Amino acid sequence: MSYVTEARRAVSSIVRPMIKTAARNYIAGDTIFEAIEAAMGLAERGLPTTLGYWDTPGESPDDVLARYVDTLAALAPSPLDSYLSIKLPALDYGERRVAEVVDSAAAISRRVHFDALGIDSVDRTWAMLAKLHEHHDHLRCTLPGRWRRSVADADWVVAQRLPVRVVKGQFADPADPTRDRRRGYLEVVDALAGRARHVSIATHEAALIEASLKRLTQAGTSCDVEVLFGLGWQGALGVAKRFGVPVRVYVPYGAAYLPYCLAEARRSPRLLCRVMIDAVKASLWGAM
Repeated sequence: MSYVTEARRAVSSIVRPMIKTAARNYIAGDTIFEAIEAAMGLAERGLPTTLGYWDTPGESPDDVLARYVDTLAALAPSPLDSYLSIKLPALDYGERRVAEVVDSAAAISRRVHFDALGIDSVDRTWAMLAKLHEHHDHLRCTLPGRWRRSVADADWVVAQRLPVRVVKGQFADPADPTRDRRRGYLEVVDALAGRARHVSIATHEAALIEASLKRLTQAGTSCDVEVLFGLGWQGALGVAKRFGVPVRVYVPYGAAYLPYCLAEARRSPRLLCRVMIDAVKASLWGAM
């Protein structure tokens, strides 16, 4: 075992409990009721929302399906401007399961967004979307700037007339592991500008939001900004206001923030520092 590997394991053992505590600041809670409550609070501030259940390792596809259906059932009587984000791998790409979610959403006039995960999931996601989109016009998808293929995938999204969310991407592209996420992000935006039905700019980096919105608004493309619940929004809100575009908040509930946060913390000392501060704040809050 290398010293680097040993060091990473040591960091993980120290940081993991802290991240687990701090992670509670970035999800609405464990249940859909907590997510709805958070969404209602945001609605009072004029902010629409996306609700996303983050499943836990080992959770069965049928259990995840039940969570998605419960989310839609909770939204049915609600005046909230909210839609549902789903993860196909969590449903094991089961056509029956995915169709049940999509049909349930259509019955209450709610949109369904297909989140991006690993690059190996893309082709199966596109195949499922293409089949469902023949009968449903309320579906959306995601393009990560970190993947080389996303620029070409943008052509497919445009041809399908699917609204799209652009993200940096959590996982690297095996074919181009050092690809710059910010440059790739703007390449995807350029491929969508003037052509896409609607583009959601999902990032908290004010400079990247500004560069993206400039391209999209100049091309006359419908767009908005999407930010993650719990993270700082002021920069994003300020840029969106200057461009006259709305802001939507992605509200996760469940318990799966930890693996992503830990991976990011290993790469970013700044994030690690913030996580530690958040953990201390959370501990102090719980003691008061």
